Amino acid sequence: MNGEQFCEFVKLAKLGDEQSLERLSALVRPRLCSYVYRVTLNRDIIDDLAQETLLEMVKSLHHLRDNDRFWPWLYRIALSKIQQHFAAQKRQPAVPSSTIADDFFTNQSPPSEDDSLRILMRQELSHKMLSAIGQLRPKHRAVLSLRCFEQMPYTEIALALECNELNARIAFFRAKQALKKLLVHRGLDKGTLLMCLGLFGQLTAPSDAALNLFEQLTAPAGTEAGPIAPGSGASATGAGAIPPGPGSGLPVASAITKVGMIAGLIGAAGSKLGMAVIALLAGLGAVSTLTLLSAGLPDRENVTAIYYIEQSKSNDPAIASLSKGAYEQWYYFPEGIDGPMFKRMQRWDSKQQQKLCAWLENGTGNYYYDSGKKEILLTNHHLFRSNLRVRRLPTDRSAFIDFLNQVEGPVPGIEHRRDAGTGLLIERFDDRFVDARHFRTNYVYNTLEEEVFHFENWISGVPIRDERDEMHRRGWTFFRIEGRLGNRNVHGQGRLPFFYHAGRDHPPWLTIAVDDGIRIMDTSQGAVIIRSDASRPVAYPAGSFFKGFSRPWT
Repeated sequence: MNGEQFCEFVKLAKLGDEQSLERLSALVRPRLCSYVYRVTLNRDIIDDLAQETLLEMVKSLHHLRDNDRFWPWLYRIALSKIQQHFAAQKRQPAVPSSTIADDFFTNQSPPSEDDSLRILMRQELSHKMLSAIGQLRPKHRAVLSLRCFEQMPYTEIALALECNELNARIAFFRAKQALKKLLVHRGLDKGTLLMCLGLFGQLTAPSDAALNLFEQLTAPAGTEAGPIAPGSGASATGAGAIPPGPGSGLPVASAITKVGMIAGLIGAAGSKLGMAVIALLAGLGAVSTLTLLSAGLPDRENVTAIYYIEQSKSNDPAIASLSKGAYEQWYYFPEGIDGPMFKRMQRWDSKQQQKLCAWLENGTGNYYYDSGKKEILLTNHHLFRSNLRVRRLPTDRSAFIDFLNQVEGPVPGIEHRRDAGTGLLIERFDDRFVDARHFRTNYVYNTLEEEVFHFENWISGVPIRDERDEMHRRGWTFFRIEGRLGNRNVHGQGRLPFFYHAGRDHPPWLTIAVDDGIRIMDTSQGAVIIRSDASRPVAYPAGSFFKGFSRPWT
Protein backbone atom coordinates (compact mmCIF):
# COMPACT_ATOMS: atom_id res chain seq x y z
CA MET A 1 0.00 0.00 0.00
CA ASN A 2 1.65 3.24 -1.12
CA GLY A 3 1.09 6.68 0.38
CA GLU A 4 -1.73 7.61 -1.98
CA GLN A 5 -3.60 4.36 -1.33
CA PHE A 6 -3.17 4.75 2.41
CA CYS A 7 -4.56 8.30 2.32
CA GLU A 8 -7.61 6.97 0.47
CA PHE A 9 -7.94 4.27 3.10
CA VAL A 10 -7.88 6.91 5.88
CA LYS A 11 -10.46 8.91 3.94
CA LEU A 12 -12.88 5.97 3.91
CA ALA A 13 -12.44 5.51 7.65
CA LYS A 14 -13.11 9.23 8.20
CA LEU A 15 -16.35 8.92 6.27
CA GLY A 16 -17.57 6.36 8.80
CA ASP A 17 -16.90 3.10 6.99
CA GLU A 18 -16.75 0.72 9.97
CA GLN A 19 -14.82 -2.00 8.14
CA SER A 20 -12.17 0.50 7.06
CA LEU A 21 -11.98 1.92 10.57
CA GLU A 22 -11.48 -1.51 12.14
CA ARG A 23 -8.89 -2.42 9.52
CA LEU A 24 -7.10 0.90 10.07
CA SER A 25 -6.91 0.27 13.83
CA ALA A 26 -5.48 -3.22 13.29
CA LEU A 27 -3.07 -1.92 10.67
CA VAL A 28 -1.51 0.87 12.74
CA ARG A 29 -1.39 -0.99 16.05
CA PRO A 30 2.03 -2.71 15.56
CA ARG A 31 3.81 0.57 14.76
CA LEU A 32 1.94 2.35 17.54
CA CYS A 33 2.84 -0.29 20.15
CA SER A 34 6.47 -0.17 19.12
CA TYR A 35 6.51 3.63 19.44
CA VAL A 36 4.89 3.51 22.88
CA TYR A 37 7.39 0.86 23.99
CA ARG A 38 10.36 2.95 22.85
CA VAL A 39 9.14 6.06 24.66
CA THR A 40 8.01 4.41 27.92
CA LEU A 41 10.36 1.39 28.11
CA ASN A 42 7.56 -0.34 30.00
CA ARG A 43 6.05 -3.45 28.42
CA ASP A 44 3.24 -3.61 31.01
CA ILE A 45 1.57 -0.38 29.84
CA ILE A 46 1.92 -0.75 26.06
CA ASP A 47 -1.50 -2.28 25.47
CA ASP A 48 -3.33 0.19 27.69
CA LEU A 49 -1.71 3.29 26.18
CA ALA A 50 -2.03 1.96 22.63
CA GLN A 51 -5.72 1.21 23.23
CA GLU A 52 -6.30 4.69 24.67
CA THR A 53 -4.58 6.19 21.62
CA LEU A 54 -6.65 4.11 19.20
CA LEU A 55 -9.88 5.07 20.97
CA GLU A 56 -8.89 8.72 20.70
CA MET A 57 -8.02 8.15 17.04
CA VAL A 58 -11.46 6.72 16.32
CA LYS A 59 -13.17 9.53 18.22
CA SER A 60 -11.14 12.34 16.65
CA LEU A 61 -10.40 11.05 13.14
CA HIS A 62 -12.93 13.41 11.59
CA HIS A 63 -10.79 16.34 12.89
CA LEU A 64 -7.79 15.21 10.82
CA ARG A 65 -7.53 17.74 7.98
CA ASP A 66 -4.70 16.29 5.90
CA ASN A 67 -4.88 12.54 5.38
CA ASP A 68 -1.19 12.40 4.44
CA ARG A 69 -0.37 13.73 7.92
CA PHE A 70 -2.04 10.80 9.64
CA TRP A 71 1.10 9.36 11.25
CA PRO A 72 2.42 12.53 12.91
CA TRP A 73 -1.16 13.22 14.05
CA LEU A 74 -1.43 9.73 15.58
CA TYR A 75 1.97 9.96 17.28
CA ARG A 76 1.01 13.35 18.73
CA ILE A 77 -2.02 11.67 20.36
CA ALA A 78 0.17 8.82 21.63
CA LEU A 79 2.74 11.18 23.14
CA SER A 80 -0.04 13.09 24.89
CA LYS A 81 -1.36 9.85 26.41
CA ILE A 82 2.17 8.90 27.50
CA GLN A 83 2.75 12.28 29.14
CA GLN A 84 -0.59 12.01 30.96
CA HIS A 85 0.45 8.58 32.23
CA PHE A 86 3.79 9.86 33.55
CA ALA A 87 2.09 12.82 35.22
CA ALA A 88 -0.47 10.57 36.90
CA GLN A 89 2.25 8.20 38.12
CA LYS A 90 4.41 11.10 39.32
CA ARG A 91 7.27 9.98 37.10
CA GLN A 92 7.21 6.40 38.27
CA PRO A 93 10.37 4.68 36.94
CA ALA A 94 10.01 2.55 33.84
CA VAL A 95 10.57 -1.19 33.85
CA PRO A 96 14.31 -1.82 34.33
CA SER A 97 16.03 -1.71 30.96
CA SER A 98 17.59 -5.13 31.56
CA THR A 99 14.11 -6.63 31.27
CA ILE A 100 13.85 -5.47 27.66
CA ALA A 101 17.12 -7.12 26.66
CA ASP A 102 16.41 -10.27 28.67
CA ASP A 103 13.00 -10.65 27.02
CA PHE A 104 14.55 -10.28 23.58
CA PHE A 105 17.39 -12.74 24.03
CA THR A 106 15.18 -15.28 25.81
CA ASN A 107 12.99 -15.50 22.71
CA GLN A 108 15.89 -16.04 20.30
CA SER A 109 16.87 -19.44 18.94
CA PRO A 110 19.51 -21.28 21.01
CA PRO A 111 22.92 -20.06 19.83
CA SER A 112 25.58 -22.32 18.40
CA GLU A 113 28.86 -22.72 20.25
CA ASP A 114 30.60 -20.35 17.87
CA ASP A 115 27.94 -17.66 18.38
CA SER A 116 27.84 -17.84 22.19
CA LEU A 117 30.63 -15.32 22.82
CA ARG A 118 29.28 -12.94 20.19
CA ILE A 119 25.79 -13.07 21.71
CA LEU A 120 27.19 -12.61 25.21
CA MET A 121 29.01 -9.46 24.07
CA ARG A 122 25.86 -8.26 22.34
CA GLN A 123 23.87 -8.80 25.54
CA GLU A 124 26.37 -6.71 27.53
CA LEU A 125 26.22 -3.93 24.93
CA SER A 126 22.43 -4.07 24.96
CA HIS A 127 22.25 -3.68 28.73
CA LYS A 128 24.57 -0.65 28.66
CA MET A 129 22.72 0.89 25.72
CA LEU A 130 19.29 0.38 27.32
CA SER A 131 20.54 1.73 30.64
CA ALA A 132 21.61 4.91 28.82
CA ILE A 133 18.38 5.25 26.84
CA GLY A 134 16.40 4.67 30.04
CA GLN A 135 17.97 7.83 31.48
CA LEU A 136 16.74 9.99 28.59
CA ARG A 137 13.65 12.14 28.93
CA PRO A 138 10.57 10.54 27.32
CA LYS A 139 10.45 13.40 24.81
CA HIS A 140 14.02 12.58 23.75
CA ARG A 141 13.13 8.93 23.26
CA ALA A 142 10.11 10.07 21.25
CA VAL A 143 12.06 12.26 18.83
CA LEU A 144 14.76 9.57 18.40
CA SER A 145 12.07 7.02 17.56
CA LEU A 146 10.32 9.30 15.08
CA ARG A 147 13.50 10.24 13.27
CA CYS A 148 15.55 7.03 13.38
CA PHE A 149 12.93 4.29 13.25
CA GLU A 150 9.85 5.90 11.70
CA GLN A 151 12.16 7.81 9.33
CA MET A 152 10.02 10.92 9.52
CA PRO A 153 11.18 14.19 7.97
CA TYR A 154 11.58 17.07 10.42
CA THR A 155 8.46 18.77 9.07
CA GLU A 156 6.35 15.82 10.26
CA ILE A 157 8.26 15.42 13.52
CA ALA A 158 7.34 19.05 14.18
CA LEU A 159 3.67 18.13 13.75
CA ALA A 160 4.03 15.18 16.11
CA LEU A 161 5.79 17.29 18.77
CA GLU A 162 3.61 20.37 18.17
CA CYS A 163 6.51 22.72 17.40
CA ASN A 164 8.15 24.28 14.36
CA GLU A 165 10.67 22.48 12.14
CA LEU A 166 13.72 24.20 13.63
CA ASN A 167 12.70 23.25 17.14
CA ALA A 168 12.19 19.66 15.96
CA ARG A 169 15.76 19.64 14.64
CA ILE A 170 17.02 21.14 17.90
CA ALA A 171 15.10 18.55 19.94
CA PHE A 172 16.69 15.73 17.94
CA PHE A 173 20.15 17.28 18.28
CA ARG A 174 19.79 17.51 22.07
CA ALA A 175 18.44 13.97 22.32
CA LYS A 176 21.37 12.67 20.30
CA GLN A 177 23.93 14.62 22.38
CA ALA A 178 22.34 13.49 25.65
CA LEU A 179 22.49 9.85 24.52
CA LYS A 180 26.13 10.18 23.46
CA LYS A 181 27.01 11.53 26.91
CA LEU A 182 25.16 8.72 28.67
CA LEU A 183 26.87 6.10 26.49
CA VAL A 184 30.31 7.55 27.30
CA HIS A 185 29.49 7.41 31.03
CA ARG A 186 28.93 3.67 30.58
CA GLY A 187 32.27 3.08 28.90
CA LEU A 188 31.08 3.19 25.28
CA ASP A 189 32.58 5.37 22.59
CA LYS A 190 30.54 8.17 20.98
CA GLY A 191 31.08 6.38 17.67
CA THR A 192 28.81 3.56 18.83
CA LEU A 193 25.73 5.83 18.69
CA LEU A 194 24.39 4.53 15.36
CA MET A 195 25.04 0.92 16.30
CA CYS A 196 23.28 1.38 19.64
CA LEU A 197 20.30 3.06 18.02
CA GLY A 198 20.04 0.22 15.50
CA LEU A 199 20.19 -2.34 18.29
CA PHE A 200 17.57 -0.44 20.27
CA GLY A 201 15.30 -0.52 17.22
CA GLN A 202 15.65 -4.27 16.97
CA LEU A 203 15.09 -4.91 20.69
CA THR A 204 11.90 -2.85 20.69
CA ALA A 205 10.51 -3.86 17.29
CA PRO A 206 6.97 -5.26 16.97
CA SER A 207 6.68 -9.03 17.31
CA ASP A 208 7.00 -11.25 14.24
CA ALA A 209 3.31 -12.10 14.44
CA ALA A 210 2.38 -8.42 14.47
CA LEU A 211 4.71 -7.68 11.58
CA ASN A 212 3.23 -10.53 9.54
CA LEU A 213 -0.25 -9.21 10.21
CA PHE A 214 0.95 -5.76 9.23
CA GLU A 215 2.31 -7.07 5.94
CA GLN A 216 -0.87 -9.03 5.21
CA LEU A 217 -3.05 -6.00 5.84
CA THR A 218 -0.93 -3.74 3.66
CA ALA A 219 -0.27 -6.18 0.83
CA PRO A 220 -1.87 -5.27 -2.52
CA ALA A 221 -4.97 -7.24 -3.43
CA GLY A 222 -4.28 -10.63 -5.00
CA THR A 223 -0.87 -11.10 -3.39
CA GLU A 224 0.21 -13.19 -0.45
CA ALA A 225 2.49 -11.65 2.13
CA GLY A 226 5.35 -13.61 3.53
CA PRO A 227 7.31 -13.17 6.73
CA ILE A 228 9.41 -10.03 7.02
CA ALA A 229 13.10 -10.43 7.63
CA PRO A 230 14.69 -7.89 9.96
CA GLY A 231 16.99 -5.59 8.08
CA SER A 232 15.18 -6.15 4.80
CA GLY A 233 16.02 -2.65 3.67
CA ALA A 234 12.45 -1.43 3.34
CA SER A 235 12.00 2.25 4.03
CA ALA A 236 9.24 4.83 4.09
CA THR A 237 9.02 7.59 1.55
CA GLY A 238 6.93 9.76 3.86
CA ALA A 239 4.47 9.60 6.72
CA GLY A 240 1.72 8.49 4.34
CA ALA A 241 3.68 5.50 3.03
CA ILE A 242 3.81 2.38 5.18
CA PRO A 243 7.06 0.44 5.08
CA PRO A 244 6.78 -3.29 5.70
CA GLY A 245 7.91 -3.75 9.28
CA PRO A 246 8.91 -0.14 10.18
CA GLY A 247 11.44 0.11 12.94
CA SER A 248 12.24 -3.60 12.89
CA GLY A 249 15.90 -3.12 13.67
CA LEU A 250 17.02 -1.60 10.37
CA PRO A 251 20.48 0.00 10.46
CA VAL A 252 20.28 3.71 11.30
CA ALA A 253 21.95 5.68 8.52
CA SER A 254 24.27 8.51 9.60
CA ALA A 255 22.54 10.87 7.15
CA ILE A 256 19.29 10.60 9.07
CA THR A 257 20.97 11.96 12.24
CA LYS A 258 21.96 15.29 10.64
CA VAL A 259 20.16 18.39 11.91
CA GLY A 260 21.76 21.30 10.04
CA MET A 261 24.17 24.06 11.14
CA ILE A 262 21.66 26.48 12.68
CA ALA A 263 19.88 23.81 14.71
CA GLY A 264 23.21 22.38 15.86
CA LEU A 265 24.49 25.77 16.99
CA ILE A 266 21.31 26.64 18.85
CA GLY A 267 21.22 23.19 20.41
CA ALA A 268 24.78 23.67 21.69
CA ALA A 269 24.25 27.28 22.72
CA GLY A 270 24.00 26.40 26.41
CA SER A 271 27.72 25.55 26.39
CA LYS A 272 30.50 28.12 26.29
CA LEU A 273 31.81 26.52 23.10
CA GLY A 274 28.41 26.88 21.43
CA MET A 275 28.16 30.53 22.44
CA ALA A 276 31.72 31.15 21.25
CA VAL A 277 30.97 29.69 17.81
CA ILE A 278 27.81 31.81 17.55
CA ALA A 279 29.78 34.93 18.47
CA LEU A 280 32.52 34.06 15.94
CA LEU A 281 30.05 33.56 13.08
CA ALA A 282 28.29 36.79 13.99
CA GLY A 283 31.62 38.64 14.10
CA LEU A 284 32.53 37.34 10.66
CA GLY A 285 29.20 38.50 9.32
CA ALA A 286 28.09 34.96 8.46
CA VAL A 287 24.90 35.37 10.43
CA SER A 288 23.66 37.77 13.10
CA THR A 289 23.64 36.72 16.74
CA LEU A 290 20.09 37.98 17.04
CA THR A 291 18.99 35.81 14.11
CA LEU A 292 20.62 32.70 15.58
CA LEU A 293 19.21 33.21 19.05
CA SER A 294 15.72 34.20 17.97
CA ALA A 295 15.39 31.54 15.26
CA GLY A 296 14.83 28.75 17.76
CA LEU A 297 12.78 30.66 20.30
CA PRO A 298 9.90 28.66 21.77
CA ASP A 299 6.60 30.23 22.71
CA ARG A 300 6.66 31.51 26.28
CA GLU A 301 4.43 28.70 27.56
CA ASN A 302 6.82 26.11 26.04
CA VAL A 303 9.95 27.40 27.82
CA THR A 304 11.49 24.65 29.97
CA ALA A 305 14.95 26.10 30.66
CA ILE A 306 17.02 29.30 30.42
CA TYR A 307 20.77 29.95 30.36
CA TYR A 308 22.61 33.30 30.54
CA ILE A 309 25.45 35.30 32.18
CA GLU A 310 24.97 38.76 33.72
CA GLN A 311 27.15 41.20 35.64
CA SER A 312 26.04 42.25 39.13
CA LYS A 313 26.45 45.51 41.02
CA SER A 314 27.85 45.78 44.54
CA ASN A 315 25.81 47.61 47.19
CA ASP A 316 28.95 49.15 48.67
CA PRO A 317 28.91 52.89 47.69
CA ALA A 318 32.68 52.93 47.64
CA ILE A 319 32.84 50.48 44.72
CA ALA A 320 29.44 51.17 43.17
CA SER A 321 30.91 51.67 39.70
CA LEU A 322 32.59 48.27 39.65
CA SER A 323 31.08 44.91 38.78
CA LYS A 324 30.52 42.56 41.70
CA GLY A 325 31.17 39.68 39.34
CA ALA A 326 29.76 37.72 36.41
CA TYR A 327 26.91 35.41 37.40
CA GLU A 328 26.38 32.39 35.16
CA GLN A 329 22.80 31.18 35.62
CA TRP A 330 20.76 28.12 34.70
CA TYR A 331 16.99 27.79 35.25
CA TYR A 332 14.75 24.78 34.78
CA PHE A 333 10.93 24.56 35.03
CA PRO A 334 9.75 20.96 35.58
CA GLU A 335 6.06 21.88 35.16
CA GLY A 336 6.18 24.87 32.85
CA ILE A 337 7.26 28.49 33.01
CA ASP A 338 4.74 29.56 35.67
CA GLY A 339 5.32 26.58 37.96
CA PRO A 340 8.16 25.39 40.21
CA MET A 341 11.67 26.54 39.34
CA PHE A 342 15.11 24.96 39.75
CA LYS A 343 18.10 27.28 39.77
CA ARG A 344 21.85 26.93 39.49
CA MET A 345 24.26 29.86 39.62
CA GLN A 346 28.05 30.19 39.41
CA ARG A 347 29.75 33.43 40.39
CA TRP A 348 32.91 34.39 38.46
CA ASP A 349 35.19 37.41 38.71
CA SER A 350 34.15 40.22 36.37
CA LYS A 351 36.48 38.97 33.61
CA GLN A 352 35.18 35.37 33.95
CA GLN A 353 38.64 34.00 34.68
CA GLN A 354 38.18 32.57 38.18
CA LYS A 355 35.26 30.68 39.73
CA LEU A 356 34.00 31.93 43.08
CA CYS A 357 30.96 30.82 45.11
CA ALA A 358 28.02 28.87 43.67
CA TRP A 359 24.37 28.08 44.41
CA LEU A 360 22.03 25.20 43.59
CA GLU A 361 18.28 25.11 44.25
CA ASN A 362 16.68 21.92 42.96
CA GLY A 363 14.00 19.40 43.86
CA THR A 364 15.68 18.36 47.12
CA GLY A 365 16.99 21.52 48.77
CA ASN A 366 18.90 24.81 48.71
CA TYR A 367 22.71 24.52 48.52
CA TYR A 368 25.41 27.20 48.78
CA TYR A 369 29.06 26.54 47.99
CA ASP A 370 31.38 28.76 50.04
CA SER A 371 34.51 29.00 47.89
CA GLY A 372 36.51 30.53 50.76
CA LYS A 373 35.77 27.78 53.30
CA LYS A 374 35.54 25.05 50.62
CA GLU A 375 32.28 23.69 52.00
CA ILE A 376 28.63 23.39 50.98
CA LEU A 377 25.87 24.76 53.21
CA LEU A 378 22.39 23.25 53.11
CA THR A 379 20.08 26.16 53.98
CA ASN A 380 16.43 26.85 54.82
CA HIS A 381 15.84 29.55 52.25
CA HIS A 382 16.21 30.32 48.57
CA LEU A 383 18.86 32.76 47.39
CA PHE A 384 17.74 36.38 47.67
CA ARG A 385 19.43 39.50 46.35
CA SER A 386 21.39 41.58 48.84
CA ASN A 387 19.53 44.73 47.69
CA LEU A 388 16.20 42.86 48.18
CA ARG A 389 15.05 43.66 44.65
CA VAL A 390 12.76 41.11 42.97
CA ARG A 391 14.67 38.92 40.53
CA ARG A 392 13.62 39.47 36.93
CA LEU A 393 13.52 36.51 34.55
CA PRO A 394 13.93 36.73 30.74
CA THR A 395 10.45 35.19 30.43
CA ASP A 396 8.70 37.81 32.58
CA ARG A 397 6.09 39.76 30.66
CA SER A 398 6.74 43.42 29.88
CA ALA A 399 3.74 44.51 31.97
CA PHE A 400 5.14 42.72 35.02
CA ILE A 401 8.58 44.31 34.52
CA ASP A 402 6.96 47.75 34.19
CA PHE A 403 5.10 47.17 37.46
CA LEU A 404 8.30 46.16 39.29
CA ASN A 405 10.10 49.22 37.90
CA GLN A 406 7.32 51.46 39.20
CA VAL A 407 7.67 49.95 42.69
CA GLU A 408 11.46 49.53 42.88
CA GLY A 409 12.65 51.96 40.22
CA PRO A 410 14.35 51.07 36.92
CA VAL A 411 18.07 50.20 36.68
CA PRO A 412 19.91 52.81 34.54
CA GLY A 413 22.64 51.83 32.11
CA ILE A 414 20.95 48.65 30.82
CA GLU A 415 19.34 48.14 27.41
CA HIS A 416 17.11 45.15 26.68
CA ARG A 417 16.04 43.57 23.38
CA ARG A 418 12.97 41.35 23.21
CA ASP A 419 11.63 39.13 20.47
CA ALA A 420 8.53 40.77 19.04
CA GLY A 421 6.77 37.48 18.40
CA THR A 422 7.23 35.73 21.75
CA GLY A 423 8.04 38.60 24.09
CA LEU A 424 11.09 36.67 25.34
CA LEU A 425 14.26 38.55 26.22
CA ILE A 426 17.03 37.88 23.69
CA GLU A 427 19.87 40.27 24.53
CA ARG A 428 20.90 42.71 27.26
CA PHE A 429 23.63 45.35 27.05
CA ASP A 430 25.14 46.59 30.32
CA ASP A 431 27.26 49.78 30.43
CA ARG A 432 27.39 50.28 34.21
CA PHE A 433 30.87 48.97 34.96
CA VAL A 434 34.33 50.32 34.21
CA ASP A 435 35.82 46.83 34.50
CA ALA A 436 33.23 45.14 32.26
CA ARG A 437 32.33 47.66 29.60
CA HIS A 438 29.50 47.04 27.13
CA PHE A 439 28.80 43.66 28.66
CA ARG A 440 26.45 41.65 26.46
CA THR A 441 24.15 38.96 27.82
CA ASN A 442 22.61 36.44 25.41
CA TYR A 443 19.60 34.49 26.67
CA VAL A 444 19.35 30.90 25.45
CA TYR A 445 16.20 28.81 25.90
CA ASN A 446 15.52 25.08 26.25
CA THR A 447 19.10 23.82 25.98
CA LEU A 448 19.21 22.26 29.48
CA GLU A 449 18.01 19.01 30.99
CA GLU A 450 16.99 18.34 34.59
CA GLU A 451 20.23 16.36 35.07
CA VAL A 452 22.15 19.67 35.08
CA PHE A 453 20.45 20.43 38.42
CA HIS A 454 21.18 17.09 40.12
CA PHE A 455 23.42 17.55 43.15
CA GLU A 456 25.83 14.82 42.00
CA ASN A 457 26.41 16.78 38.75
CA TRP A 458 27.23 20.01 40.60
CA ILE A 459 30.21 20.06 43.00
CA SER A 460 31.81 16.86 44.29
CA GLY A 461 34.31 16.03 47.01
CA VAL A 462 33.33 18.92 49.30
CA PRO A 463 32.00 18.53 52.88
CA ILE A 464 28.35 19.49 53.52
CA ARG A 465 27.12 21.39 56.59
CA ASP A 466 23.37 21.16 57.21
CA GLU A 467 22.07 24.47 58.61
CA ARG A 468 18.36 23.70 58.20
CA ASP A 469 15.95 23.68 61.12
CA GLU A 470 13.94 20.55 61.91
CA MET A 471 10.90 21.68 59.92
CA HIS A 472 12.92 22.32 56.74
CA ARG A 473 14.74 19.01 57.11
CA ARG A 474 11.34 17.33 57.05
CA GLY A 475 10.58 19.27 53.87
CA TRP A 476 7.00 20.41 54.51
CA THR A 477 4.76 21.99 57.16
CA PHE A 478 1.16 22.72 58.11
CA PHE A 479 0.02 26.31 58.48
CA ARG A 480 -3.00 28.24 59.78
CA ILE A 481 -4.70 31.33 58.39
CA GLU A 482 -6.40 33.90 60.67
CA GLY A 483 -7.43 37.39 59.62
CA ARG A 484 -10.01 39.70 58.17
CA LEU A 485 -11.03 40.59 54.63
CA GLY A 486 -12.81 43.92 54.88
CA ASN A 487 -15.36 43.39 57.61
CA ARG A 488 -15.42 39.61 57.24
CA ASN A 489 -13.51 37.07 59.33
CA VAL A 490 -11.34 34.59 57.46
CA HIS A 491 -9.75 31.42 58.81
CA GLY A 492 -8.22 28.32 57.29
CA GLN A 493 -5.38 25.85 57.21
CA GLY A 494 -3.21 24.02 54.74
CA ARG A 495 -0.02 22.15 53.98
CA LEU A 496 3.03 23.58 52.21
CA PRO A 497 6.01 21.60 50.82
CA PHE A 498 9.28 23.54 50.91
CA PHE A 499 10.82 21.96 47.83
CA TYR A 500 9.65 20.19 44.71
CA HIS A 501 10.27 16.53 45.57
CA ALA A 502 8.64 16.91 49.00
CA GLY A 503 5.46 17.85 47.14
CA ARG A 504 5.22 14.38 45.61
CA ASP A 505 4.46 12.64 48.91
CA HIS A 506 3.13 15.72 50.71
CA PRO A 507 1.40 17.86 48.06
CA PRO A 508 0.06 21.28 49.03
CA TRP A 509 -3.57 21.69 50.06
CA LEU A 510 -5.57 24.65 51.31
CA THR A 511 -8.96 25.30 52.86
CA ILE A 512 -10.30 28.78 53.67
CA ALA A 513 -13.65 29.73 55.22
CA VAL A 514 -15.23 33.20 55.21
CA ASP A 515 -17.89 33.96 57.80
CA ASP A 516 -20.51 34.90 55.21
CA GLY A 517 -20.74 31.32 54.00
CA ILE A 518 -17.98 31.01 51.40
CA ARG A 519 -15.57 28.07 51.61
CA ILE A 520 -12.59 27.45 49.34
CA MET A 521 -10.79 24.09 49.11
CA ASP A 522 -7.83 23.28 46.91
CA THR A 523 -5.89 20.01 46.66
CA SER A 524 -3.78 18.19 44.10
CA GLN A 525 -6.99 16.47 42.95
CA GLY A 526 -8.93 19.67 42.23
CA ALA A 527 -10.25 22.93 43.66
CA VAL A 528 -13.75 24.09 44.53
CA ILE A 529 -15.66 27.10 45.90
CA ILE A 530 -18.73 26.33 47.99
CA ARG A 531 -21.31 29.05 48.70
CA SER A 532 -24.07 28.57 51.23
CA ASP A 533 -26.54 30.29 48.90
CA ALA A 534 -25.57 28.22 45.80
CA SER A 535 -27.10 24.95 44.73
CA ARG A 536 -23.77 23.30 43.87
CA PRO A 537 -20.01 23.96 44.15
CA VAL A 538 -17.99 25.68 41.42
CA ALA A 539 -14.99 23.58 40.33
CA TYR A 540 -11.54 24.90 39.35
CA PRO A 541 -8.28 23.23 38.24
CA ALA A 542 -6.06 21.85 41.01
CA GLY A 543 -3.65 24.43 42.39
CA SER A 544 -5.74 27.45 41.37
CA PHE A 545 -5.62 28.99 44.85
CA PHE A 546 -2.00 28.23 45.81
CA LYS A 547 -0.39 28.73 42.42
CA GLY A 548 2.34 30.99 43.80
CA PHE A 549 3.41 28.65 46.60
CA SER A 550 5.79 26.74 44.35
CA ARG A 551 7.67 29.82 43.08
CA PRO A 552 10.17 31.59 45.35
CA TRP A 553 9.13 35.22 44.74
CA THR A 554 11.90 36.46 47.04
